[in-house]
Amino acid sequence: MKVRAAAIAGMILGATLSGAPARAEVRWLPGNAQSCAAACAAAGGYLPIVAGTYSGDGGRFYVCRANADDQGLKPGWNIAPKYPTVCSVASSGREQHLTPYDCLCDR
Repeated sequence: MKVRAAAIAGMILGATLSGAPARAEVRWLPGNAQSCAAACAAAGGYLPIVAGTYSGDGGRFYVCRANADDQGLKPGWNIAPKYPTVCSVASSGREQHLTPYDCLCDR
């Protein structure tokens, strides 16, 4: 699967910097090698933050983060249903599928 990493990173950054009021219930929760939808729900009824829809199969891009190349946490995407057990992060010029990862969840 090839995904335009810059486009996804732009969606995530745009959602983060949109100027919308901060929400007190937005949290990073462990992904536990499952889709962010499942991980958020298992943590007490949270909902995953959706950054877009994958045109290939209509799957959702959930916002996640993982440590790529031991350079610290970088934002990425968890795509369900196609790649639900990893966080894909653009790093070192390529797309990396990483575990462990955190999911961005909201109440």
